[in-house]
Amino acid sequence: MDSSTPKSNFSSDSLLILIWNWRWKIAIVCAATVVVSSVVALMIREKYKSTAVIFPAKSNSVVTGKMLNPSQGVLQFGEEEEAEQMLQILNSAEIRNRIITKYDLMKHYDIDTSSKYKYTTLIKEYEENVKCSRTRYGSVTIDVLDYDPDTAALIANDIASLLDSAKNKMLHERGGEAFRIIEKEYLALKADVDQLNDTLTKLGEMGVIGSSAGVAALYEGQANAIQSRNETAVRKMEEQINLNKKYGAAYSSFLEQRELKNMRLDEMEGTYLQARTDAFATISHHFESEPAAPAEKKSYPIRWLIVFISTVSSFFFMVFFIIAMEKLKEIRVQAAARK
Repeated sequence: MDSSTPKSNFSSDSLLILIWNWRWKIAIVCAATVVVSSVVALMIREKYKSTAVIFPAKSNSVVTGKMLNPSQGVLQFGEEEEAEQMLQILNSAEIRNRIITKYDLMKHYDIDTSSKYKYTTLIKEYEENVKCSRTRYGSVTIDVLDYDPDTAALIANDIASLLDSAKNKMLHERGGEAFRIIEKEYLALKADVDQLNDTLTKLGEMGVIGSSAGVAALYEGQANAIQSRNETAVRKMEEQINLNKKYGAAYSSFLEQRELKNMRLDEMEGTYLQARTDAFATISHHFESEPAAPAEKKSYPIRWLIVFISTVSSFFFMVFFIIAMEKLKEIRVQAAARK
C-alpha cells in the first residue's frame, strides 16, 4: 500500500502512539472521573450487613404417641425440600408486611408517601435490602442491609423468628379443618359408647344378665328354691328368668356393639389426639445455627471499587473516542483525496 494512503486499521503500536499523543486529555478525564466518582461515592449512604443462618427442621407432625421411626421426628434436620419450603415462607408477603409494619420501613427508607407508586417502591427497596438464599450445606441465610447495624441485625433475627409463626399459622388453618372433621366423628362415636354404657347399666340394675352362664345360674337358683319350697325365692327367680328372656338378647347385642365401638374408639383416639396437636401445637420449624449480630464495618458502598470501575470505564471510553475521532479523520482525508 502506498505510504500516502492512510491506513484503515490500527495496529497495537499505532494505538499506543495514539494514546500517548492524547495522554494529557486522557489523564485529565480520568482525574476528573476520580474526583467526581469519589464525591458521589462519599454521598452514598452507608449500609451495614447482618446475616442469620438457620437450618430447616423436618416437616412431620409432632407425634403424641409412640414414635415408630425416630428418623422422621421434628428434631431431625430437614433436607432440600424443607429448605425450599422455608425460602418460600421467608420471602412471603406475610413476613415482609409484618417487618415493614414493625420497623415502619416506609419512613425508614425515606419513601415519599404522596407518591402514586409508594408501595411498589417500598417492596422493591425491601427486596434489595433483604435476601434469603440456600447454601450448599443445606442451611438458609438471611442477609439484611440497613443504614443502622443494630436494625439490620434485629430485622434478620425477626425474620427468622417470624418463620415459625407464619408456618404454624398455615398449618393451623389447614389442620383445623381436618381436626373439626375428625373431632365430630370421634365425639359422635364416644356419645354412642356412652349411650350404650347407660343402657347396659340400666338393664343390669333391672337384673338382666345376658350371658348364658348367668341365665344358667338363674335356672339353678330356681331349682334350688323349688327343692327348698321357698315360694318367695321361686317367684323372684321366675321374674328374673322372664326378664332375661325378654331383654337378654338385646343386652347381649348391646354388649357386642359396645365392644366393637370401643375398639373403634381406641383406634380413633390416636388420630384425634394427633389431629388436635397438628391443629393447635406451636413448635419451631428451624434450628438457629448463627443469629445475626450488628456489623462493625459497613458493607455498602465499596467506595474504592466505585472509583476504580468509574476510572477504568472513563479510560476505555476515551480510547474508543480517540479511535472514533481518528477514523473520522481518515474518512475525511479519503473523501478529500477522491475529489
